[in-house]
Amino acid sequence: MDYRIEQLRFQLREDPSSRHFYQLGELLRRQGELNEAVEVLRAGLEHHPEYVAAWVSLGRALFQAERFDESRSAFSRALELDRQNAVAATMLGRAAARVGDWPQAAEALDLAAALVPSDEELASEAEEARSHLEPKTSAGEKTLPEGPAGAEGQVAGGRRSRDGTWGRERTGGGAHRRGFIAGAPGRRSEEPVAGLRL
Repeated sequence: MDYRIEQLRFQLREDPSSRHFYQLGELLRRQGELNEAVEVLRAGLEHHPEYVAAWVSLGRALFQAERFDESRSAFSRALELDRQNAVAATMLGRAAARVGDWPQAAEALDLAAALVPSDEELASEAEEARSHLEPKTSAGEKTLPEGPAGAEGQVAGGRRSRDGTWGRERTGGGAHRRGFIAGAPGRRSEEPVAGLRL
């Protein structure tokens, strides 16, 4: 491993615009050399700004270094280039959750769960993020009992609103969008997305 790292360092010294920067950054990240990984990846992305896998790798290095706001920027850029990148969506959601940005966390994790519907753990993360968007009862305010079964306009498990009607404010999905994704179809990632066991 160390030999490979030294070999890649030499190649980058010889050609700073080489795409080998991604391999070097990933190896450094996996070995815990986070500061150097970030430097290498950022330098390489100056030459290759649409390299999706490198943006994801940069975001993961920053996440591991607990630089969550910076990691969100990297994952957001990856999603601008490739909206179908489930790893970027998952990690963006987790980074947003770490800083308490629940609207962004819910939106990103909902996207990730939609991209990998078989991942039950991911679906649970998305549900947890959405739960932070539910309106909270004010201190000292009593919650009214649920309405009778079959009441007109009732939503199962709903609560009576101040105007006396039944229902529940719906959140999640696109209700709290912050626009972290450009939405334009971008280039697909060169890094395979499988399993999402990060």
